[in-house]
Amino acid sequence: MWLSILAIVLLLAFLVMHPLADGLMDTSAWAAKIFVDESLSDMPQIPMLLRGHRAALMDGWLSNVPFISTTCMFSSVVAAFFAHWWLGITVILAIAIGGFLVRQFFGRTAGTYLMMIYGKMANRVANYRRDGDADRLAAGEEYLEKLRGLLILYAEPRIRPPTPKQLKSCPYGNASWWLEFPGDRSA
Repeated sequence: MWLSILAIVLLLAFLVMHPLADGLMDTSAWAAKIFVDESLSDMPQIPMLLRGHRAALMDGWLSNVPFISTTCMFSSVVAAFFAHWWLGITVILAIAIGGFLVRQFFGRTAGTYLMMIYGKMANRVANYRRDGDADRLAAGEEYLEKLRGLLILYAEPRIRPPTPKQLKSCPYGNASWWLEFPGDRSA
């Protein structure tokens, strides 16, 4: 009985956090790809460079949201299977269907997620300035300038961030690519 309730509570926690977690992950991956200069796209170290940019953008509580969301999802499935085998299958179906629906109905625009990332980066820059950390301050201000440029482009359009599948066709360093994308941008 208690495991069933725990599985359902964890499932609901996952569904509540899922749009924010996916939106932040998709936006940070997209921004990281934009921040890499096109001339560097042939380097074999490009995946490591992209991970570094994503880590810099998602530092702090922003990176905890996708982690906690994923943990709730897997914990819900495990608790459900320990409670009843049929509840485990039901929870898996609820994750698939519910995850898709909450992302479609409660997902925000790219500008919203960019604003969250920008706000967190601005707080970090203020902390670096207060602590006198000149190297990180310079890097943080550079990220703020790049994020400001993205916010100017994507604050008004009501489009969502590109999915990982759509991001594969994104060229490196092209900030306006998503505005000109010929496919469906609502996914």
